[in-house]
Amino acid sequence: MDKIKLLVLSWRDIKNPLAGGAERYIHEVCKRMVQDGHEVLFFTSFFQGAKGEEVIDGVKIIRRGNPITIYPLAFLYYMLHWRRRFNCVLEVKDGGLPWFARFYAGKHVIALVHQAGRDFSRHSYMNSTWRYEVKGILAPLIYLLEPLLLSTYKLTPVIAVSRSTKMNLLKLGLDPNAVTIVHGGLSLKPVENIPKKEKDPTIIYLGRIKRSKGLSELIVALYYVRKNIQNVKLWVAGRGDSSYLTELMRFIDKLGLINNLEFFGYVDEKTKINLLSRAHLLVFPSVMEGWGLTVIEANACGTPVIAFNVPGLRDSIINGETGLLVPYGDVKALANAIIKVLSEDELRAKLSKNAIKWAEKFSWEKTAKEFEKILEKVFNNDETQY
Repeated sequence: MDKIKLLVLSWRDIKNPLAGGAERYIHEVCKRMVQDGHEVLFFTSFFQGAKGEEVIDGVKIIRRGNPITIYPLAFLYYMLHWRRRFNCVLEVKDGGLPWFARFYAGKHVIALVHQAGRDFSRHSYMNSTWRYEVKGILAPLIYLLEPLLLSTYKLTPVIAVSRSTKMNLLKLGLDPNAVTIVHGGLSLKPVENIPKKEKDPTIIYLGRIKRSKGLSELIVALYYVRKNIQNVKLWVAGRGDSSYLTELMRFIDKLGLINNLEFFGYVDEKTKINLLSRAHLLVFPSVMEGWGLTVIEANACGTPVIAFNVPGLRDSIINGETGLLVPYGDVKALANAIIKVLSEDELRAKLSKNAIKWAEKFSWEKTAKEFEKILEKVFNNDETQY
């Protein structure tokens, strides 16, 4: 295929302190595209302590402005510097606003959409990420405007990271043939056998510490679990909102759970795999996700996952096979599911073996190849092929 010269518009990059699964996804794809001989320029917002420009894994990154001003800056930079340089533009949507690149970059534009801020089949502000992520009157305002903003993707081919994301977009009137699902990948090789687990029944939460991730609900569930399994442990690994963490610590102390929890803060890749391998169970109580890279990583370590039955996680977890899904917000159901898996060795072994087999289906190489095929169609502007 001809060389793709790709401009990526994303409000965060892999080094941003607030980076998560969305940033990991696009970086893993971009660095493999560079390895395949394509050119990639990544335009994103600046953060404190960052370099204005740098190359990471062969991907040139330019940082300008902030998470708000980056959108008009993208338009200005494109019109002044990049109109004739790139033959394909990818805008990444995960939180934040659409980039509206189709309106100034033309037909060679594609969108990567991780998730909307809510499940459009439920129409509930209380179940939206905006309720947690945005302060004041802006939260309900964005909630109301989001369908209108996302409907602009009717003009653009879209890559969705899960079936949930695709179905959400279809509810807004997007053409099913224009939305292609490309799941996230996996860097580590799945284990052949279930690793030796901790002596005490151990749960792990791995991810950002913020309200929309459901840590408060997990701590309440742990309170109920401890009534049945007194030596249960919860490991919390990740960084995030310090004020929320302080609030959680007060809550943990109030419930008398201090001796049942251990906080690791940010962990590197080696430590992450070690913790996931030793834990009996990953619990992911998020309000919603795009896909759930951590789910597949845990599965690759022989660790099943319990989560709420919400967009993204209902795609990365096969209920009853690789983990368990419970109704969103039902903390007692979450606790009962945890007790069940920790208490029933045969069930846990079945879930763990199935989880390993499920993880074997994913790799970043596979994700990147699928991604490149779609970009090639955009590059050739064959809009009938999506």
